[in-house]
Amino acid sequence: MSKTYRKEIFNAMMEHGKSESLEKIDFEWLAKKANIPVYRVKQEFKDLDDFYYNLSIEYWKTHEVKSKKIAQVKGAYALETLIRHDLNSLYFYLRDTPLINQQHPVKSAAIIAEEYFHNRMASYYFDILRFNTELLPKNNIDIRIYSNFIVHSLFFIGMYPEKLQVLDENELKFKTRNLINSLFNLTSKAETIG
Repeated sequence: MSKTYRKEIFNAMMEHGKSESLEKIDFEWLAKKANIPVYRVKQEFKDLDDFYYNLSIEYWKTHEVKSKKIAQVKGAYALETLIRHDLNSLYFYLRDTPLINQQHPVKSAAIIAEEYFHNRMASYYFDILRFNTELLPKNNIDIRIYSNFIVHSLFFIGMYPEKLQVLDENELKFKTRNLINSLFNLTSKAETIG
């Protein structure tokens, strides 16, 4: 069995693709960034559509593993970390999906992300709020509904990608704290976390 180069190619995309326009990414670009010959990329993926689809599977699998770990942490720090984790991914999803769907529609990578957003993302907020009810703005709020409201709020913020474009860790933390303040009325607590 021959060596697979998928991990190197995916890592190269994750490291260099965030700041690159998708129109410039092709097998030659991937090979250069992964420091492997172009024919190796062609051995791994039949075309860019296949590449983006498989990258999406790998990316969202890793994203969900991290979400599960974050949801097990106690308190406002878990909430801030999960929001930041999801906002970061949501930014790239909203930025890149229209072009990927337009240029590579056969096996859309967006299907994997949408399945996560619509079917599982709110469950991690539910877990955090269920075990940290002091984070809820009112005691009688339905946690499941509020978890979905958080996800909806993230998408609302994501509708303005230029506001999220600067993904500097400190600025993203500041935006996350502002979101927490508006959703949870935790100004004094949120200013002291992470």
